[in-house]
Amino acid sequence: MPAFTNLLEQVIDWSDGTPKPLITAPCNTRICRRNAPPNRSLFFFADVSSVTFKYEVRVTRSSNRRLVINVYGLSSKQPFTPQVGGTVLQHDLVESSAASYTA
Repeated sequence: MPAFTNLLEQVIDWSDGTPKPLITAPCNTRICRRNAPPNRSLFFFADVSSVTFKYEVRVTRSSNRRLVINVYGLSSKQPFTPQVGGTVLQHDLVESSAASYTA
């Protein structure tokens, strides 16, 4: 059986130029630490309705190159609908060595 992939997930509000991590669900914390089992779809989300300028979605993973990460912007009301320009696919992501924010 393939190993789990360790994930660290964050949404960071950069509206005033300083990083402010938002509470993410389903962990209900500013930094969501989880394991991704093989052949499963996972999600996390944050309420970005109070963000006035820009926010960053940060997903850090262990070295499992077979894990695919995509980011979708959705409307805030059900039924959740994709937002124009709110999708970032695996090949569009930026690799970073920056640490997580704990503020």
